[in-house]
Amino acid sequence: MRIDSVTFFTSGLVGIRDNQSAMARLNEQIATGQNFLAPKDDPLATQKVLDLGNRLAARTQYAANQTKADLALEYESTVLNEVESALNKARALLVGTSPAFDAQARDAHAQQLRGVFEHLLSLANTQDPSGNYIFAGDKIAIRG
Repeated sequence: MRIDSVTFFTSGLVGIRDNQSAMARLNEQIATGQNFLAPKDDPLATQKVLDLGNRLAARTQYAANQTKADLALEYESTVLNEVESALNKARALLVGTSPAFDAQARDAHAQQLRGVFEHLLSLANTQDPSGNYIFAGDKIAIRG
C-alpha cells in the first residue's frame, strides 16, 4: 500500500501540533503549580472537589441555621421570663386584694391588673427582629 506525501506530511503535522499542545499544557501546569487545570484533566478529583464543596456549603448552612435557632430561642426565653414576671405580679396583686378594701383601693388594684393584662397581651404578640410573631406557630406577619 502506498502513502502519498500529503497524507504523510499531514499526519506528521498533526503529531507536532499535539506535542506542542501537550508542552504548552505542561508549561501552564508548572507555572501555576497545579496538577490539573480543567475538570477534564482529572474527573475523579473534580468530583471529589465538588462533593467536598457541597458538604462544606451544607455544613455552613447548618451552622447558620443553628445560630439563627439559638438566637430565636434566646429571644423567646427572654420574652417568657418577662411573661413569668408579669404573672407573678398579677398573682401578688390578686393575693394582696382584700374584701375589706374600699372601692378606691379595689379600683386601683383593678387598674394595675388591667395594666398587667395589657402587658401580657403585648408579650403574646411579640415579634422577632424579622417581624414574625414568635408565639404564632406557623403563622407569619403579613406585610402589604
